[in-house]
Amino acid sequence: MEEVFFLVCIVELIIQIISVFKLKKLGDSKYWNIFIGITLASFISTIIAYSIFAINALDLSDAISALFVCGFSFISNVIILIVGLIFKKTLKTNSVKINKNSFFVSILVILLNIFVLFCLPLGKTNVTLNSGEKQVIDYLNNKYGNGNYKVINVYNEYSNSGMWDKNLSGYYYEIKSDYMNDTFIVNIDDNFNYIDADYFLPVYYSQKNNLKYNLEYDDWSSLVDSDFSEFDNYINKILNDQYSVETDKIDISGIYRNYVSSWNNNSGVEYNSNYYIVPVNNGKIPTIQELVASLIKNNK
Repeated sequence: MEEVFFLVCIVELIIQIISVFKLKKLGDSKYWNIFIGITLASFISTIIAYSIFAINALDLSDAISALFVCGFSFISNVIILIVGLIFKKTLKTNSVKINKNSFFVSILVILLNIFVLFCLPLGKTNVTLNSGEKQVIDYLNNKYGNGNYKVINVYNEYSNSGMWDKNLSGYYYEIKSDYMNDTFIVNIDDNFNYIDADYFLPVYYSQKNNLKYNLEYDDWSSLVDSDFSEFDNYINKILNDQYSVETDKIDISGIYRNYVSSWNNNSGVEYNSNYYIVPVNNGKIPTIQELVASLIKNNK
């Protein structure tokens, strides 16, 4: 977004330079009003742009980029304004004055900058999120059957790297389904390559068995806050009572986490791998017995 705004600033600066030299040569009020209109609009647009860039900055490099682009715009407009005032003062005529045309030019330029700062990024984001929405809905239909899934909200997921830097690492899609009353969340990576977490089953079985749970997006941390302790206890009880399985050897989180860290004994490094307790092409909601059996099988 900063790059596009910077290009717009360059184009505006070129028009300002042409206008001020035309003013000096011809002494025509038309060029003075074009110059003043663009200059005023550029100052206003720079303030708006910096506010947006500062809010959306993810790391130190983003902050520096915003300062550079907006600083360039502000300083160049101060310089060109001084030059324009000097040129106007050297004119031999007093007929060059500001009129309503400068106001119309300012409005037009501000609207152009607003389009660049708001509409272009919004359009790009919508295209991106629609692509992810299709992948999430297809995943749910293939895994649990047609539940008339609808996206209610989409949230960003960020990961930190160092003290100052963070980057967009994925999206949280909040989904409504005919299978249950409450919404659930599906977490997909930022390139839409894999489903990292799928909270369908713990929400579904928590509601079905009147178990308390918590699942919500935390705006402050940009992460999902979840508590399925009663559901975990419910699964552990089945493992103990019906299968005589030691629960400390079973990773319950595998029911809703599809992307986990594993330890490679040969290389001695941690790596990430996809694994699904419920096959992605299952086509129906597994019974609780099928779910537990699959959980045991995948933890052997």
